[in-house]
Amino acid sequence: MRSQPERALQRQVADYLSWALAPPALFTSFPAGGGGEQRGRTLKSTGLRPGMPDLEIMHDSVTYRVELKTGRVPLSEAQIATHAALRAA
Repeated sequence: MRSQPERALQRQVADYLSWALAPPALFTSFPAGGGGEQRGRTLKSTGLRPGMPDLEIMHDSVTYRVELKTGRVPLSEAQIATHAALRAA
């Protein structure tokens, strides 16, 4: 089995946010990685944009988007482009 340090980090952050965020704040994730070509086609056909940040946190009418990295893998080209598009939106 491959090591998945970013998935482990995302689980840790989700556990923390579940504990730390008081209502009405909330968060969600975009578990887009893994699953092979069929899952990738399905996600794309339902509108998931490549490079979306891993988490969204909503609080006081503001949405924060968080990309989690362990330091082993840099941002992909899709992440760089999508993050720039989000900043511009």
